[in-house]
Amino acid sequence: MNPMTQSTELDLLKSIFNDITLWVEDRKRSIDQEIGEYPMPVPACDAQFNYLLEQRSMLSQQLNRLRTPARDNLVLSEYVDLIRGFLNEIGDPGGAGYA
Repeated sequence: MNPMTQSTELDLLKSIFNDITLWVEDRKRSIDQEIGEYPMPVPACDAQFNYLLEQRSMLSQQLNRLRTPARDNLVLSEYVDLIRGFLNEIGDPGGAGYA
C-alpha cells in the first residue's frame, strides 16, 4: 500500500473514531441528564428508568473500550477493529443497542 494512501486512510479512521467517541459521550451526557431530571421517587419496577440505567451502563462500558490509553499510537488495523466492534455492538439485534 502506498504510504500516502495509508496515511490518508489512517487519518480518516482517526476522524471516524473520534466522531464515534464524541457521539457516545454526547449520548451518555443526554441520558445522565434525563436520569437526573427523572421524577422522584422512582419505583423499582419503572421500566423506562431501568432502561435509562441500562443504557448509561452500556455507554460507559463502550466509552471505556473507546478510550484506550494509547489511542493516538494505534495502527490502522486497530482503529478498524475498534470501529467494527462499536458497529457490531450497536447493530446487534439481541443486544441492548442505542436508543
